[in-house]
Parts: sequence; structure tokens; C-alpha cells
Amino acid sequence: MKYAWIENEKIRDVCHGIPSELYHPDIAVFYDTEVPDDAVNNDGWVNGVLVKPEPIVIPPPEPTPVPVPLEISDRQFWHQLALAGMITKTEAVAAVNTGTLPAQIEGIVASLPEDPEFESRMYFAARVYQRSHPFVDQMGAVMGLTSAMIDDLWRAAAVL
Repeated sequence: MKYAWIENEKIRDVCHGIPSELYHPDIAVFYDTEVPDDAVNNDGWVNGVLVKPEPIVIPPPEPTPVPVPLEISDRQFWHQLALAGMITKTEAVAAVNTGTLPAQIEGIVASLPEDPEFESRMYFAARVYQRSHPFVDQMGAVMGLTSAMIDDLWRAAAVL
């Protein structure tokens, strides 16, 4: 048997026993309501009925995003483009083995004025591609990729 001190339709405190045997008489008088055994402090008590509060659900923290790698190898880059369906697997292998640019990218590079075309070809000839290089975002934009999409591509490529 439990008794509770009820205040403003809420169980302020539960007494596990007979209040007059456990508390000073000036305090025991507040424990005047018999409550069910599953009653606990802060439960509701409305019109003589125990009301359990809704459980507090704390959502899990947002996962920490994987950092964008500073650089990836040319193999990782071409491999990921093929996995993403942006180029064929054959084009990816050719880009790594012979430096032959995939048709779509070759078309973009060939359409550039002489100096930017040269810079583009030199960038693609590198064995390591740096995410921070301005060319990456410029070429990505031409290919319809946002900066966030390029970051995701870099993350995915880094684990290949």
C-alpha cells in the first residue's frame, strides 16, 4: 500500500508505508491519498485516477558527417564516376590506364579556350585530385553537380 502527497493534480511524493509512522505529523497529513503500487513521483493524479506522463523520447544525435577527403587518387575518382553511372566502366579503365578522358568530359574540355583547356588536361593528368582545387567545382558545375554532390563523390571515392 502506498500513499501520496498530491499537489495540483500531480504526485509530489510517494510514501512507501504508513505516513504517520514515517514522518512528523505536520508532514504526514499531506500523504492522504492511497495510490496504486506503480505510482511514482511526478505522475498525474486527476479525479482519483493515476495518469502516467508520456515518456520523454530523446532523438538520437545527428550523425557526424564524414569529413570530405582533401584528395583522392585518379583511380578512385574515375572508379567512383563509373559506379555513379556518370561514365562507363570502360571509360574509367581507359582514363586510369591511358589517360583517355571519357567522351562527355573530353567534349567539355575540348570546348574550352586554349589556356583553360591546357589547364584542364594537366589537372586530369595528375595522379591525385585535390578537392579544394577550383577546377573541381568548375568542372562539377558544368556536369550539373553541386558542391555538396561533389563532396559526396569525394567521400565515396575515398573508400574505394
